[in-house]
Amino acid sequence: MSEAQLSQDEIDALLDGIAPEPDGPPSWSTRGAVSGHGIANGGGVVTGSFDVASAGRFNNGHLPTLALINERFVDLFARALHEFTGRRVTVKAEDATVTKYASFTDALPTPSSLNIVRMGPSCGNGLFVFDAGLLYFVIDSLFGGSGAMSATKSGRHFTTTEQRLIGRLCEMVFTHYQKVWEPVHPMQFELVRSESETRFVNLTGPDCAVLVYGFTIDSGTSMGRFQICMPLDHIDPIRDVIMRDVREKTTVSDARWSERLAAQVAAAEIELVANLASVPVTCKELLEMKVGDVIVLDIKPSIVACADGIPVLRCRYGNADGRYAIRVEEVIVPSSGA
Repeated sequence: MSEAQLSQDEIDALLDGIAPEPDGPPSWSTRGAVSGHGIANGGGVVTGSFDVASAGRFNNGHLPTLALINERFVDLFARALHEFTGRRVTVKAEDATVTKYASFTDALPTPSSLNIVRMGPSCGNGLFVFDAGLLYFVIDSLFGGSGAMSATKSGRHFTTTEQRLIGRLCEMVFTHYQKVWEPVHPMQFELVRSESETRFVNLTGPDCAVLVYGFTIDSGTSMGRFQICMPLDHIDPIRDVIMRDVREKTTVSDARWSERLAAQVAAAEIELVANLASVPVTCKELLEMKVGDVIVLDIKPSIVACADGIPVLRCRYGNADGRYAIRVEEVIVPSSGA
């Protein structure tokens, strides 16, 4: 049997068809990025290891808009948990990381509540995870406990009552997390279903890259976590939104806040005190005073009015409509002194 051999021209044509463009490196999708040392063979083909967890288009720790959204959510979530359970908690946002989906699910503690959430209108499904520490803090607090109940049986399914409370917790998160997303990008969250075992949650492939971030909840008696897992290919439509520089929006927000603060300060009521004169008197002289004694006051033509001990107005003393009054002559700014 004769072996068919390719000519050199045919080999060159095949190599040219699969070689990368000479103007730059190969372009990878959001599922990963090239890492390690590339090896060039004789035909110009570049080979190298592909690290799914690196995901170059989503740099770890450099998602400024997402970080701002999570910081705003921290206050709302802490307040909502306090109103729901009657106990004060401290909520802290964690840094976002990119990892493999299998690595994320393997590290989840048991039991955990795994909630598949539709993140509309353009981000597909995500995974909202409440660990046992958070769930049992909420459950114990609502049923009159100290909030320090811990899970003693791993891998068990949640009861019907616990599932209802998990649904309430999801509604709370959806309401407030949607609110902090509104100024940046419209988002709607809808619960698809809840599971307690990762093998029933096929959010994406085990080797696919996912963006993971979360929140730590400290009640003083227990610790818990709430995590969000989003496949990178699902959130690619809002990649530029969560990575953009937020300085411009922050400036607009600060201007609006300053205007409201100025209006509130202008409407605030303060007590204005104007001392006409003062006379130093010792305790002995005060005790020796009798009815009919005269205290001579040296009233200066210009007096200073103070608010909470701070000089604010330079005034003149007189009468207006039959009442004692002062007329403002000058507003004292802090740098001019009294």
